[in-house]
Amino acid sequence: MSTQTKNDPEPERYYDWMLWKMRQEDKVIFNGEVLDQLMYVTAEECGELVQSCMKIARFGMDDAKRNTLLEEAGDVHCLIQLLINNNVFTKQELEAQAQVKFEKLKKYTPIITEGKYND
Repeated sequence: MSTQTKNDPEPERYYDWMLWKMRQEDKVIFNGEVLDQLMYVTAEECGELVQSCMKIARFGMDDAKRNTLLEEAGDVHCLIQLLINNNVFTKQELEAQAQVKFEKLKKYTPIITEGKYND
């Protein structure tokens, strides 16, 4: 066990615990069981982000809901970075797909009226 893992306290939240456990065991993510865990945790976090968005859509934005939205978006961002770090896809592939989505939103929704992705 490295010095880093000795000073790495056990977290309370499930996905944090799963990542902590992988660090403790020095596991490589890209194997069947651990890849499955990465998919489960990513799906769970995406679901929590959806839930946060729907509460805002139904009841409006306030500071507490904004903070929850930020927390859930950060959690999803973390899992997306782990997908990149573990070669599920590259950052360049992700950016290219985000650009495709941006163009669709610009064309079909009032969300984006001008500008480019990553302006």
